[in-house]
Order: sequence, then structure tokens, then C-alpha cells
Amino acid sequence: MDNHLVLDLEPTLRERLEQRARQNGLTLEQEAQRLLSAGTTILPDDPSLPAGQRIARQCADSGVGFLEGEVVELRGGGLLIPDFGE
Repeated sequence: MDNHLVLDLEPTLRERLEQRARQNGLTLEQEAQRLLSAGTTILPDDPSLPAGQRIARQCADSGVGFLEGEVVELRGGGLLIPDFGE
């Protein structure tokens, strides 16, 4: 595998990446590779699925942490248009 060097990361971004790596028991490089790999394994969209399932499916391996049933589709609620007294 080729090695790549990423320069000029913003300090806060690097700190967040390092924190995620520590939490997952990985090196900074392993965590970056895991996140980049997850971003390239996007499943094809399936319009027959409800929106909540489609969102959860797209985010499944991203490390975001959606749990089963955590993203649900709400139907039939209608729109509530606010009255601004005009």
C-alpha cells in the first residue's frame, strides 16, 4: 500500500481525528484510513426504502453511529404554517 502524507490539517481537525483514533484504539493513520474507506463504500440509493432507512443505510459504516430505529420517517403530519400576524 502506498503511503500518503497529509499536510496542513487545521489543528482542531487534527485533534478531533486523534481523539477518535484514541477512542477506537487506533493510530491516527489507521483512523484516517478507516474514515476515508467508509466514505468510499456508499451503497446505491434505493428509492423504494423510506427516507429514514435510506439515511441510516448511507451512514451505516461512517462511524456516525446511527442505531437501528434511531432515524425514522414521519408521515402524515402535515405542514404547520406559522401566523406572523400579517
